Amino acid sequence: MPRCEETIAGYAVVDFALDAPVPVFVNLGGRYLRTKVRSEGFHQVQNADGSTGLTDAPVSSEGSYQKFLPSLNAHAEITDSLILRAAASQTLIRPPGAGRSGL
Repeated sequence: MPRCEETIAGYAVVDFALDAPVPVFVNLGGRYLRTKVRSEGFHQVQNADGSTGLTDAPVSSEGSYQKFLPSLNAHAEITDSLILRAAASQTLIRPPGAGRSGL
C-alpha cells in the first residue's frame, strides 16, 4: 500500500578556535528537520471464529514530527604529539527501507 513522506531539513555550522593555555578548536552545528508521513493499508482484525483477517476497506494514518539535532566536535592540542578529542551529537536513526515509497 502507498506510503508518502515529505521531509524538509537544514543544517548550520560554525567553527572557531580558542587560545586557551593550549589551542582548542571547536565545531558546533545543528540540523533541523520536519517530516510529514502518510501511510495507507489494511488493518488486521480478529474474526468471530478466532481467525485473523483484514478490514474490507483500507485505512490511512498521518503523522509529523520536528527535531533539532545538535552536534559538537572539539579537539585540543595538548602537546605537539598529543591531541585530546571530544564529540557529541544527537542523531535520528531509521530502520532500513524507511522513507522509501512502497515499503
